[in-house]
Amino acid sequence: MQDYENHVFITAPAVIEKIIRTVREDIHEGGFVTIADAFEVVGQKFMVPWKTGVVEVFRDSSDKSMKKLRADIPALQNRINMKVEEWCKLKFAAFNRAMKGKGVLPDGKSYAKSPQSGRNLDKELSDILTPGISKWANTHASFMAHMEEAFCKAVDQLHRRVINELDDAGGNMVTVEKAKTKWHNDKNSYPEKIKTDMMVLVTDVQRLTKRASDWAIMKDGRENNLVGSITNEWYDDIHDAAPKLKPPVPGRKQKKVYEKPGRFQFQKNRMKSHFSGSKVQFVEHAFQKLQAKFDRDTEALVDKHFVIINDILSEFAEHLRGRKMLDYQISEHGRAIRADLKELLPHLQDELHQIQSLFPQRVKEEDSASPSKFANYADLNVDDATFPEIYDRVMKLKKPAQAPKRSTKRDDDSKTKRMRIEQS
Repeated sequence: MQDYENHVFITAPAVIEKIIRTVREDIHEGGFVTIADAFEVVGQKFMVPWKTGVVEVFRDSSDKSMKKLRADIPALQNRINMKVEEWCKLKFAAFNRAMKGKGVLPDGKSYAKSPQSGRNLDKELSDILTPGISKWANTHASFMAHMEEAFCKAVDQLHRRVINELDDAGGNMVTVEKAKTKWHNDKNSYPEKIKTDMMVLVTDVQRLTKRASDWAIMKDGRENNLVGSITNEWYDDIHDAAPKLKPPVPGRKQKKVYEKPGRFQFQKNRMKSHFSGSKVQFVEHAFQKLQAKFDRDTEALVDKHFVIINDILSEFAEHLRGRKMLDYQISEHGRAIRADLKELLPHLQDELHQIQSLFPQRVKEEDSASPSKFANYADLNVDDATFPEIYDRVMKLKKPAQAPKRSTKRDDDSKTKRMRIEQS
């Protein structure tokens, strides 16, 4: 049955399309240059909104991944506040040494006669943020799991539009078929090249997610990290912070005397202000900075790969322009055959439609098409969905089955009811 269906919906329409092109006298003058011009038009019309849609999907995935952390922010910020309170209990010498060292306090036998073990304040903050960062990375990875299939369907969509455009372009049947063969029947077809580059883009974004996560959690103690990019300036400001000096007593030589609450307390207050007293507290600020950097790097990757795709499309157009026009003279016998075909064409089309109507409802082409097996015919139902719409379809198809609903049978046992409410 599948063989019959392939013949009726693929092979036969392809033959009829070739007959249509053969009997049309108005398209025999066009050559490869004409086809190349038509191809570039459809490429430009497709690529700009496609790239815009890809950027939109990546941004949306980034936003949704960060939203998963919203409920965790208050608890994380509370832990940050407790950590800052702990730092404020350091002795004055140790505290200032840590601020001067950009958060690094080496082991010291004596910090104002009070030994302090070494510590890295940035690493302590990073450890607090690590569960949230891991949650963000895992959530983003779940969105990327559907991206490859969405790209495959988008490449299939591009292929359909190119095939339709090549069929409509001015050119004899031999010219058009050679162009179509070069487009998608070679060993390394152009749709396959584009699909391969899109798979590389997905891999690059996955690697970028890991690098961003490692940067954020200060993996391997790296000095270049998310927390340090925020706190370095704060540590300098805290170290240099000091209240006003008391005015000197005339005629008396005295050391610097700060107004209350004193320099050390003033520094500790400044530290608390930086980490928890501003409108955007530390955890929120850190997550915003992580997302902003990640989004910039992601868009840079998209720009890079779409340059590659445009080069692939330009390569195909230049190949067509470099080929000589396939011209031939039609003999009288050939004209007679074409005239008979033109007269027979409506009957063939009617019979094909009648046979197609006998088949049951077919699975939509976009749900079963494989981008590595493109149909060699023009009668395709081109899908006008944007890339975000394609991605949403893939997401909905891949959603796991919902868990069975709980029984709605009433339970008159008040104790059981109370337990259920408490568990919920």
